[in-house]
Parts: sequence; structure tokens; C-alpha cells
Amino acid sequence: MMRLRPYRQDDAAFFPDIFDAAVSVTALNHYDQRQVDAWLTLNPGEAAFAKAYGDGRIASVIVDGDERPLGFADVEQDGHIQFFYCHPDVSGTGMAAELLERLEESARATGIKKLSVESSETAVGLFRRHGFTLGARRNLRIDGVPIHNYAMSKELD
Repeated sequence: MMRLRPYRQDDAAFFPDIFDAAVSVTALNHYDQRQVDAWLTLNPGEAAFAKAYGDGRIASVIVDGDERPLGFADVEQDGHIQFFYCHPDVSGTGMAAELLERLEESARATGIKKLSVESSETAVGLFRRHGFTLGARRNLRIDGVPIHNYAMSKELD
């Protein structure tokens, strides 16, 4: 049984593995192996996740029945969603949608008026279903490998 809860400091130890699983398995449906391998080099690691998640941002975690994190996401104080990653075991459960809804509710409660995200091809559908507007395709290079994402945003009422 999966559920959502607020981020706890010891959760950061699980984030690098969730990041790697999300990118190497789920994102492979929309990106080729070279792109996935390049993206994996951007994994911040446990210490950087812990530092980022200690800065006061809104952060929620999907956990299993044993309290083991399976997904995580955040909203920075300016409304930017920096990380939104779910382990492949979360796919098809509806938990990613619940995670996004929780972030939106929390952002509204703190007075944030607009959310923004650089969405992967993999997550565009989720964000669109939740009212995000698709902006420009962003063509990037990671270690010389071309990859893309999309600027997306949502006004909060």
C-alpha cells in the first residue's frame, strides 16, 4: 500500500536510486539509451539531495507500507518544481498524480501563484492532465548528447 507523506531528512538516502530507476527504466520509453545514459550523469547524489531538500521547499514523498520512499517531488519557494521522480513500481498506480496534486495544494496554501517545471517527454502527459500549459521545447546537450524537455507552467487560483 503506497501513500504520500512529507519529506523527512533520512529520505534523501533513497533519492539517488529512485532517480536512476526512473531515468533508466521509465524514461527509456521516450529517450534513447545514449540520452538516458547522459541524463543519469545528472544524478545529484544523496548529499546534494539532502542539502536541496533542507532549504525550506515544499517536498512530498511516496512511500510503501514499510515507509521506503518510491517517489519524490518538490516545489521551490518561487514555484519551480525542481525534482519529480518516481520509481517504475509507482507507474500505473495513480500515485504520481496524487503527488502532483499534493504539491499544488501545498503551493497554494503558502501563497505561490504559479508553478513551473522543465518536464521530460515522459512526464508531459501527467503535467498536461493537471492543467499545465505546454511551453517551448528545450533542446539541450548533456556531455555532447542531444536531449530535450519542455518548459511548462500552471497558474494557481
